[in-house]
Amino acid sequence: MLESLAEDVKRSKAEGRVVMLGEIGLDGGARMRWPPGARHLYEEKYPPSGLEEEEWNRLTPFKVSMAHQRGIAEAQMGVAVEQGVSISFHSVAAPGMSFFPTPLSIHDPVTDRKVRRWKP
Repeated sequence: MLESLAEDVKRSKAEGRVVMLGEIGLDGGARMRWPPGARHLYEEKYPPSGLEEEEWNRLTPFKVSMAHQRGIAEAQMGVAVEQGVSISFHSVAAPGMSFFPTPLSIHDPVTDRKVRRWKP
């Protein structure tokens, strides 16, 4: 999935588009979604409403851990750093500091030298 994201960013930049990754971030209340195939488990609670099966979008009671969310956000930020694009970041009901930036040296193809960027 990250390879696909990086390729999409690269292609969009090559086409001259203004590119930014987002919105990425952390949400203390984030919960998993039920897969459409599990709708039958909750038919009495969520009776059919005429929605197509793929549009069924109910949340489970299971929360997404902060560690998992941070891992995904860090991977997305890594793509942004590698591709040289900005991000739109949010942090909602996420206790403590969201990230601790540390320096990272990467190759700048424009100047053909290493530059210091930050990495979460």
